[in-house]
Amino acid sequence: MSQSTSPQSVFDLFYRMDSAGVLIEVGGKWDQFAQENGGAALIGQAVIGKPMLRFITGDAPRMHFLTLLEKHRLLAGESILPYRCDSPQHKRFMEMRMRQDHDGTILCLHRTVRVEPLSPARSFVYHKASTTASRCSMCNRVRVDKFWVEPEATPASETHPLGVVYTVCADCRAGIKRKAQT
Repeated sequence: MSQSTSPQSVFDLFYRMDSAGVLIEVGGKWDQFAQENGGAALIGQAVIGKPMLRFITGDAPRMHFLTLLEKHRLLAGESILPYRCDSPQHKRFMEMRMRQDHDGTILCLHRTVRVEPLSPARSFVYHKASTTASRCSMCNRVRVDKFWVEPEATPASETHPLGVVYTVCADCRAGIKRKAQT
């Protein structure tokens, strides 16, 4: 990997997949991030050799990932996608850079753009058949009734998680569609 894309210098963590979406390398702060966020079972040596789709929850987020993967299999270039990866206490604004390298592998580099407090703290738990709320896997807003709101506007708390299904909201789908056309 070249110095300009060294995860240690610019990015928090990275992963590399083969053309079928199977993880072949993870690095940077991957293990540290997994352990700090309740994912000790997701440290590097446990995920290498497994399809990335295994670690994505929800049909819409999986379809979004497959679309990005296919785009990079077929086209040259790099995608830069903003997203949120919140913890119960913090809003984490992130950026993913995805590209196909010369050897045909797909490299995904992730970095934290900024962190803000999430007050009051909020926790969510995946419920496959939740009719209560949907959570966007890109912006982390939550749809309660007919409205998409920030996590702190939900009835969830850190001690009483709100059951959600994961999706991609209409605003994020539109943004993804615009990026796919460029």
